[in-house]
Amino acid sequence: MKNIFSLLMGFALIIMSCESPTGNLPPDYPEGQIVGRVTDATNDLPITNVKVFLGRSLYMPGLFNELIDTTSTDEFGYYSFSGITAGTYYIYAIDSSTLSVSQILKAGIIENDSSQVKKNFYMHSYSTGGTVSATVTSENGSLFDSLTVYLLLLSNGKYSTISSKTFYSRNDFELYNVATGNYLVFISATDSTQEYTGYSEYFFHSGELTGILLDDINLSPAGLVAWKPVIYIYPEEKTTFSVQLNFSNGTKLLESVPAYCDGWNVTVDTDGRINEQYPYLFYDAYLPSTPDLDRGYCIATNSLATDLTTILSAYGLTAAEINDLVEYWQAYLTEYPYYLVYPITDQSIDKYVSLAVKPEPKSQFRIWLFFKGTPQATSIPQPTITRFVRKRTTVVEWGGAIM
Repeated sequence: MKNIFSLLMGFALIIMSCESPTGNLPPDYPEGQIVGRVTDATNDLPITNVKVFLGRSLYMPGLFNELIDTTSTDEFGYYSFSGITAGTYYIYAIDSSTLSVSQILKAGIIENDSSQVKKNFYMHSYSTGGTVSATVTSENGSLFDSLTVYLLLLSNGKYSTISSKTFYSRNDFELYNVATGNYLVFISATDSTQEYTGYSEYFFHSGELTGILLDDINLSPAGLVAWKPVIYIYPEEKTTFSVQLNFSNGTKLLESVPAYCDGWNVTVDTDGRINEQYPYLFYDAYLPSTPDLDRGYCIATNSLATDLTTILSAYGLTAAEINDLVEYWQAYLTEYPYYLVYPITDQSIDKYVSLAVKPEPKSQFRIWLFFKGTPQATSIPQPTITRFVRKRTTVVEWGGAIM
């Protein structure tokens, strides 16, 4: 993922089931929650202190890449998540005492405050000795001079690199001694002309002495990914908007929520709620090159939230917008003690992705932050900030990338 460089004894040991309040759950569990019970599959006794993770999948189906909440089962084996907004959610669990882990599964779709989710899934006991292999391709079809494969394990709601291996003059790979868990493979490769990068699809490995052959992994010329640019719209009255992203200079759309297709046509309330369910429009974009970055800030990881709040407040973002940005990026900026933060705004972003909103807003501001980890504090020239002033109907966008 983004922090890659920053980055069965029997079939089932434990069964986790989500029952309705009219079934085995206590009668005082309110509706609108994701609730369930963890029990031992062999004797149906409840299991306590199993950590349950709730998340969303924004980049590909089944990829648990945005952690929403965690909880643990109580003395009776029950857990619950409350205050869940509309959306599609994924769930998995870890028993730290036995190292057993469940496969990521779709928990269900929350449509409103009274939605009830029901889901059964199994915990797999810890094992090791599995293999993973795949063929790797690129647009020119030749062998790669070097092919470095990073194996990322989902742990505590975040993917992190646990091993890597480099192959030479190959277009395939095989990894050994893969343990039980939820995984993703990231690949960095070179040939005689350029560098390439790419990801596999998410996969689960039982850890047994079996092999998993992944679908072919197609690599693209190396660049950056602008992760989670989000677009807020604040109309003076409830309005239907057409929102267009125009990609230039090799920039490509990777993902969007809701689905972008040929553009977004959305209805927005005065509080910014989009189609009565989304707080903002979301997309990811592949950037073929890094913009010119010569002014920024050096911030310490242990004060990242405070420093980013100070910087973004100066630009004119609201407390809610800043909180969304900090909450998202704080989880991925952990590898280095310091990060250089280079902001680009408006016209500099337009070189990659321009934004057209109809009816036109009276004020619009866009800011992306480019992060680069560093082992020590570094002094760099700071930008001159022109504070954004909001006027009537307003559009605001923030996004970021790790270099």
